[in-house]
Amino acid sequence: MEEDKRENIKIKRGDKKSKGDYIGAIIVNIIALIIVNNIINWNLPFIKESFSKCIFILNLSIAANIFGNSVLFAIDTRFMKNLVNFITRIFGIIATYKVYRIYPFDFEKFLGFSWLDFILKIILLISVIITGIELIVYGVKSIISLFSVGD
Repeated sequence: MEEDKRENIKIKRGDKKSKGDYIGAIIVNIIALIIVNNIINWNLPFIKESFSKCIFILNLSIAANIFGNSVLFAIDTRFMKNLVNFITRIFGIIATYKVYRIYPFDFEKFLGFSWLDFILKIILLISVIITGIELIVYGVKSIISLFSVGD
């Protein structure tokens, strides 16, 4: 019995991210901002000019993630983590759906990989669905953790 209790404690502690995880996520998102805002200038054959229509919402989504990780760096509670995840999923689903609708890629020009366009569209659509499910889950978890005793 005691060993089981210790395992549960370890699992609970494993849910907490360290401050370094939040800093790492912020750095990765800053790199993503640089890429998103410069990728058109790199003249990659599979990036269409229509990518510029996605930049604003992608920047908003990335900025929301940077802000959210900054908040979690300072206030790392279960409620705040669920709320930040809920909010970032809102931006994420909008950004992913916009990229799906505009689809600013053309892999036919990249070594004739037209099949990759089909697969990437499917992946984007699945991502929208999964993010929608996560949005519901984190919304419910936010409400539950708001009324939970403790953390």
